[in-house]
Amino acid sequence: MEQSSCNLGSLNLYEFVDDKFTPIATFNWKEFAKAIKIASNALDEIIDENSKRLPKYLKPYKDNANNWRNIGLGVFNYAHMLMALGFKYGAPDTLSFTNQLFNFMMDTAINYNIERGLKKGSYPKFKADKIKDSSIMKLHETEDIPAFRNCSLLSIAPTGSIATMLGGSGGIEPEFQLSYIRKTDNLKESYVIESKVVKDFKKVNGDIKLPSYFVTSKDINWMDRIETQATIQEHIDTAISSTINLPNNITREEIEQLYLYAWERGLKGITIYRDGCKRGGILIDNTKEEKNIQNFSSTPKRGEVTKINDDKVIGLKKKLVSGCGSLHCAAYFDIETGDLKEIYLSKGSTGGCNNFMTGLSRMISMSARAGVRIDDIVDQLMSTGACPSYVTRTKTKHDTSKGSCCPMAVGYALKEMWEEFNGIKQKTNTDKTEKEKIMKEKIEVEQNKNKPTCPDCGAELFFEGGCNICRECGYSKCD
Repeated sequence: MEQSSCNLGSLNLYEFVDDKFTPIATFNWKEFAKAIKIASNALDEIIDENSKRLPKYLKPYKDNANNWRNIGLGVFNYAHMLMALGFKYGAPDTLSFTNQLFNFMMDTAINYNIERGLKKGSYPKFKADKIKDSSIMKLHETEDIPAFRNCSLLSIAPTGSIATMLGGSGGIEPEFQLSYIRKTDNLKESYVIESKVVKDFKKVNGDIKLPSYFVTSKDINWMDRIETQATIQEHIDTAISSTINLPNNITREEIEQLYLYAWERGLKGITIYRDGCKRGGILIDNTKEEKNIQNFSSTPKRGEVTKINDDKVIGLKKKLVSGCGSLHCAAYFDIETGDLKEIYLSKGSTGGCNNFMTGLSRMISMSARAGVRIDDIVDQLMSTGACPSYVTRTKTKHDTSKGSCCPMAVGYALKEMWEEFNGIKQKTNTDKTEKEKIMKEKIEVEQNKNKPTCPDCGAELFFEGGCNICRECGYSKCD
């Protein structure tokens, strides 16, 4: 059988929804039909335009393209369209609407293809009986096919780069994340990025809780993904790209059931991606794999003191008043875990034992980096006794910090700074608290271990819709 290249194009389904996120939201079928006609004509004309520019050594390719005139009109932003209409991905009523949508798309594409064939001529290899007897044409009850301009019509590509550029969801994939943490290495800042569909919803309904139909790939059962693809496949005459994102703890038995169910539903193909995996050789050394898993553990071994990454810590500072005068306390916390990593103690100009404070700060820092919990460190500092000079100043000037000696005052200060860093107090002018940022970053770090990095900027790549996408610089690569 001869094969041919296929010009691909895609329609943004989200843009055909009128009155988005309201009870009267509707799909604009008239405009959708018009867009199908315009896009199909454009893809058909590209074949002739490309043919003029092909060099002589690509004549077989040129002949193949002209003989079959394959085009592949597809869609993207399917998931955002469903949310705008109030549909939940994979639900029974959603599958019913999806069947109606793609049935309409194929019927319209067929009618326009016949119309173009009568006007411009059929593709050279056209055989009416072959087209009419095909399973997809029987499903769409096309009785008479006097002409057919293009051999193939519809194809669902990943559209990863296009969707990322426009802030949409790729192909027929569900939304991968409704929000995520974005880091800027130059500014040393992290901030929450919300999906465009979430922002659009809030513009209409205000900053309220998202409805239950706002789901992501991790919320959707794999069986619903297969049902969605099976429903759409009945109206697509070429290929469909669909990647099922699975949790890391999914079992072999469940994956086996997934493939068997996809086969039972007659899918042309299916792709899965288990969270936390990275592509490598088919055969691996299990002992090396176990060593790698141990190396990724963030908990230090007994006696092991971890090093500090200055780019990953944030410091807080408090001025204390002791029996001997001022005492400056600076504590540094890990932005990913919220754990204490370093503390510096310095006496003011009014006296006191600065060497003692230096030694105490070093021991506290070493304990923290060795994995000792901050509660245990504070407990030890609180267990010290009363200092005569501290008590005297407290009774006479009443300006000392909480506690009865310097170590105890440091303990109270550490506890307060740790609670401030990991608590509910705002540290920036953003709408999110530092705790929310830290916890989300921590979850993101754990989920993205072992994942590939961007060859352009070094940031982590996210696997969406069959594509590796960088949210930092826009790089994308689709399989």
